[in-house]
Amino acid sequence: MAALGVLKAIRLHPESMKEIFVSSAPATLTSIIGLMTVNYSAEGSNKRLHEEEAYAQFMDILEEIYSTYNFAKQCSRPGFKKITSLPLCIVPR
Repeated sequence: MAALGVLKAIRLHPESMKEIFVSSAPATLTSIIGLMTVNYSAEGSNKRLHEEEAYAQFMDILEEIYSTYNFAKQCSRPGFKKITSLPLCIVPR
């Protein structure tokens, strides 16, 4: 970033540059996955099998992180109370 002058521009004009680099829309699991492109090895190869397994595990991790984040956001709303370390909270009546 420094070689291209981007870092200097960010330091000189942080609010203007924020509009370029920071989205106002909240990230969703779908939008995060949409940013990725998977380039697998040839179909039928041993590498491909490992790559597919690794990708599936990575998707599981992303889903876990996203569901935990949404749980934390939900339970932080007024009237909601977290009751355990598990994703459970008491919903107000």
